[in-house]
Amino acid sequence: MIGDGSFPRASVGDDVEVFAELITGTSSRLNHSLTAFAVPAYGMAPRESGDGRRHWWHLLYGEGWSAGWWSDAPRSGRVAVQGYFVATLGNDPNGPVAVSGRVSSLQSVQVRLDPIEGGGRREVGGTESLTEVDEVPVEFEPFSFPNDGLPHRGVTGVLVDLELGDPPTDRTPFDPGAIDAGAGVVWVMHRSDPTVLRIHPRQDPPVVREFLLPLPIEEPSGDVTRRVHAADDGCWIVGMHDVHRVVVDGEDAVTVERVCAGGGQPSVLVDGQVYVFGSTSDRLVADRRHGMIRRPADAVALWVCDPATKSLREVTDRQTVFEVRRRGRRPDVVTDADGVQWMSGRRGVLRRTGGETTVVDVGDAAVGTAVWVQPRPEDDPATEALLADITVGAWFAEAPDTDDDPEPDSPADGNAESDRGERS
Repeated sequence: MIGDGSFPRASVGDDVEVFAELITGTSSRLNHSLTAFAVPAYGMAPRESGDGRRHWWHLLYGEGWSAGWWSDAPRSGRVAVQGYFVATLGNDPNGPVAVSGRVSSLQSVQVRLDPIEGGGRREVGGTESLTEVDEVPVEFEPFSFPNDGLPHRGVTGVLVDLELGDPPTDRTPFDPGAIDAGAGVVWVMHRSDPTVLRIHPRQDPPVVREFLLPLPIEEPSGDVTRRVHAADDGCWIVGMHDVHRVVVDGEDAVTVERVCAGGGQPSVLVDGQVYVFGSTSDRLVADRRHGMIRRPADAVALWVCDPATKSLREVTDRQTVFEVRRRGRRPDVVTDADGVQWMSGRRGVLRRTGGETTVVDVGDAAVGTAVWVQPRPEDDPATEALLADITVGAWFAEAPDTDDDPEPDSPADGNAESDRGERS
């Protein structure tokens, strides 16, 4: 590990979480053999090292751990590899999950650093030496070696041994994403899971109820994957692929219905209508499949969710576009009708009143019920013509009501009544 914040300032005996990557193909003395189950990161572009070799990103799963791995060939299933783990920042939503363990030892790692032509130095594999330490250093000494053309040794990191304990039995803490307030209620959407909190802020302490909604689990890219918009009778939830309406049905139940099969970010709720913003300028984005690419501006600056067609409709009125887009706000901060500011993020759900900020306890939220109102394409007038195209007629023959029943599998006689049925 290195001092980039990927590993906490821990001491021996501390319980930590870390995102790990397996480094292979080196002659490091830190290498050890292990077996794991490899899963390719489908749809992700390879990278090319300085020597021209290409590597593909994989996820590795072992007993009690997971890690990312750049393999020099596509692999799937059980693998036997040699290497060592490094701590990473865990910014990849498609990367491995964090590994939990207790620090059993810490050792500083020194390696030989040889000068290279043109300036600088390179690490020499297989020259590592280890020194026991009690805690992660606050900072590492800079490589201030004389320019004498000779090799020197320097500390390049800390080797951490983790004891992997039993799987956690505690409930995973709620990871708040978007937040909004209205009608005396605060709504908080989970950053990734299809879970929403309803908070009654005027009670002391605030009453929190949790609803597990029938929605997909989204990749936790960034701080927000869905936006939540408070309404008089519930809230709207807007993701990149859909818009859902959540209506409160009593104290401990809600109904959930998909209103639009399209979505986007950011979004706003204006006069009871959900609007989705389009991008108005070109931008550079890191694409999973292609790497860094230019993404052109959207052809449409604003869409509105149309419940009649269950889809997004372009807004063409320029004044409406201007007025709606200026209503955009940060999804993680909101001020309620009482002037209380609510915030969500990695520190949890926060409430700020009179210059004092407190953390709202959402860990013991009561669990409510979510009723799923599933849309039926046959009830949508817009799909009537499509259903007619894929509906075919079938003739079903009924045997006459006589004592002389035909033999099984024999055709009915010519006087049998026939009913026309529809089958799609």
